[in-house]
Amino acid sequence: MPDDESTYARHPVLHAKPMTDLLHQRVMQLLCALAPPMYILPSPRFRALALTTLDWTRLHGPTPEAALALSSMAAILFISNQLRLAYALSTIGQMLLSRFGAAGRAASFASIFAHLADVQGFHRPMRTTAELMQSESRNALMHGDRVWASYMLLHTAWFTFMREDLDVPTMLSQTQQQLAVAIKYRLPTPQLVLRAWVRFEQSWVSGVELDKSMSDWLLEPGVLPPGVNTAPPLVRAGVLIVEGLTLFLLRRYAMADATFAVLDELANRISSSPLLILITTYQCLTLLRGCPRYTVPAPSAETTGAGALELLLPTIRPAEYDEADAERRFKRADELIERMRRWAPFNPHDLQHRLLIMLAERNRAVVRSTVCCMWPTRSSTWQSALRTSARFHARLQSSLSCTRTFCWI
Repeated sequence: MPDDESTYARHPVLHAKPMTDLLHQRVMQLLCALAPPMYILPSPRFRALALTTLDWTRLHGPTPEAALALSSMAAILFISNQLRLAYALSTIGQMLLSRFGAAGRAASFASIFAHLADVQGFHRPMRTTAELMQSESRNALMHGDRVWASYMLLHTAWFTFMREDLDVPTMLSQTQQQLAVAIKYRLPTPQLVLRAWVRFEQSWVSGVELDKSMSDWLLEPGVLPPGVNTAPPLVRAGVLIVEGLTLFLLRRYAMADATFAVLDELANRISSSPLLILITTYQCLTLLRGCPRYTVPAPSAETTGAGALELLLPTIRPAEYDEADAERRFKRADELIERMRRWAPFNPHDLQHRLLIMLAERNRAVVRSTVCCMWPTRSSTWQSALRTSARFHARLQSSLSCTRTFCWI
């Protein structure tokens, strides 16, 4: 769990003399002006930019822009699995920002966005982060910061979906409200992502399947902003995750597997906490659902006297069984489970039940894909996932766990 935030108040940067030289301040502002395009594209020089800004702060004193550098560095540290240090740096950045008050307005929304999108989602309940993101996007628009308001708006759909304490019609209503804001202020990037999520949630409410894949929809004239031939990784991932979720819920696991393979590549180039959690969870479940299976033997005279459990066990290896594919899927699923295992202690409210569902699904896949008897273990893991998701009011995960708890195969 993150340290007590009161311990961060003793950090030297919070008590250092502020930067006063006008030229040095302009350099800081220039460095931070490079952050938005590097974040969304993203650039391999983003780490160098954050380190340069922090070094400039160490030499000449802090400014409001240093808060953005701390939050950016926190996102980079998170990618290398240094979650505790990442949260500490980002929180210190928010404390530094409050020190400058109104004078830090220009850099505040950039720093707040980086803190909420890349760090807080792994340490605090998604419900809280979703509400803060919506509030700060309105504040950014009120003060004319269209760039960071755009990034905040496109994250609202993901955080709203991740909080899971809302029913789908309410979720759809909130996403439509955010889309209306993006249209009103003519913000093309959040419009693209929010329209994709509105399509997904409308199909969920109505029960009518989407008429085309998100990949085909992206290629339609007028969907992407003018002059943009290829969507940036963050935007593309935000749209394709809708397709992956749709195919998963429709049980089209082979097609979902292909979509999540693309998302897996994009995940290495983004640091958005809700997207990374969604990709990790549903890629793991998709890999395991599509795993090659043994089959249950047909009843015969020899098995008539066998126990009920033996009759249910899959022990026949089909001719088309692909052992290499099964091994690949289990190996990648174990990597994703280990990733979630590292994250879960920092935000058990939203991540513990996801970890349990991933473990339970792995147990199920082992039973179905190898000669193995793990029924009691698998059943108890699903029941634990059901209890945990219900306790945190995670509707989708509770439904998934409930279905699997009472489904032997």
